[in-house]
Amino acid sequence: MLAEVLKPVWIVDPIDGTMNYVHGFPGFCISIGVIYRNKPVVGVVYNVSTDQLYSAVTTKGAFCNGVKIHASSCCSLDRALISIELALVRDKTWRVDATDTLANFLHNNVAAVRMTGSSVLSFCQVAQGSVDGFFVAGCHLWDVAAAAVILKESGAVLLDPLNLEEPRLTGRKFLACSCLELAQKLQPLILSSTEFPED
Repeated sequence: MLAEVLKPVWIVDPIDGTMNYVHGFPGFCISIGVIYRNKPVVGVVYNVSTDQLYSAVTTKGAFCNGVKIHASSCCSLDRALISIELALVRDKTWRVDATDTLANFLHNNVAAVRMTGSSVLSFCQVAQGSVDGFFVAGCHLWDVAAAAVILKESGAVLLDPLNLEEPRLTGRKFLACSCLELAQKLQPLILSSTEFPED
């Protein structure tokens, strides 16, 4: 359906990190993206807990509270802080893939692993250089529409973890990294045989 729309489309997620929000745990946000001709062109994300406003417009750079942000320069596993989301899908096969992926990260010299509970904020953390990579499967178009342009404008890469090519925004699986070299090192550690229906 998205491919057929030639006019700008607003994609809004009023609360990402819903479980965090319900429990009063810091780490939830509002995400607003604009897609034009199948490409994300505007992204705005507001981190309610920290009063951080991430924003980006294609070719104009990425910003946090008006200050330009950049992805990190980390390209090695033994220095990388990697984020992963495990709880988005209740599928049994995915639970096995997700926990095996986490184990692979821990057993293959990844410096540290985090789970924030918000895919949108994890993408933004890669964009601002506080996290070096983020893998998620099972998220939706509204989780990535705004973040995709913020990532690109920060110098980070957003890829399909299966082939390291540009992902379909409706594809449900994403790997965001500070650089392609880091993505190439993380990819063999990622298990994601679970098939998710596209948005």
